Amino acid sequence: MNNSQKISRSISILLPTKNDEEIIYQNINNLLDYLDSKFNKFEIIIISNGSDEINIKFIEKIKKLDNRIKVFELKDSGKGIAIKKGIEEAENNLVLIYDSDFAYNINDIEKFFNNNFEPLAPFVVATRDPSNHDLKVSSLRKYLGLSYNFLFNLLFNLNLPDTQAGFKLIDKEIFEESNNITMRKFSYDVELILLAINKNIKIEFIQVEVQNNFGSTSVNYITTPLRMFLELIYLKIKYR
Repeated sequence: MNNSQKISRSISILLPTKNDEEIIYQNINNLLDYLDSKFNKFEIIIISNGSDEINIKFIEKIKKLDNRIKVFELKDSGKGIAIKKGIEEAENNLVLIYDSDFAYNINDIEKFFNNNFEPLAPFVVATRDPSNHDLKVSSLRKYLGLSYNFLFNLLFNLNLPDTQAGFKLIDKEIFEESNNITMRKFSYDVELILLAINKNIKIEFIQVEVQNNFGSTSVNYITTPLRMFLELIYLKIKYR
């Protein structure tokens, strides 16, 4: 894409956050500059869910930066809850989910579009470059992610690459069921995929660069695997 060319489609950027508000404040001007250079019209929707008071204080500072930034504060914690709320509140049909720790290179947003500046599909899912991603995550967390993805593919007889990257593009005009998320936490990613498959929505996978991991939510390596396993069993029953 030529640097002077803009994507004419309007877009809503969703930043779900639990205690990443300070990171958003530090990085959002770069995101605003990028979006200004690439899109004719956009909005940024920040959904704070279950954040500590010390992090919520940054919300007022963020609100003052630009009138295209909208902020919603949810008392309940859960990324799935935040994503569902963001999709419902988005004014534009194109909705980009972007992890609020800014783990992904914002220039990779262009990869979601073809040469005609149209989305590659109604649902575009980013996968993390293994050679790059491996350097930024602990071995235990990497193993947990690989095990989860393997179990998901096994249960649903699929052969999908990395499904857990928090970087996804949805055209909700076509993918109308995208806000029918019931999973409150980790498994919202795969539920979106299952919703798309059930409605024969085309899914395109792209590879993106992981640039940091400094804001990732801590993981309990005892309770989290159990919760994720139980969520997959629930989804297997629901979407069988």
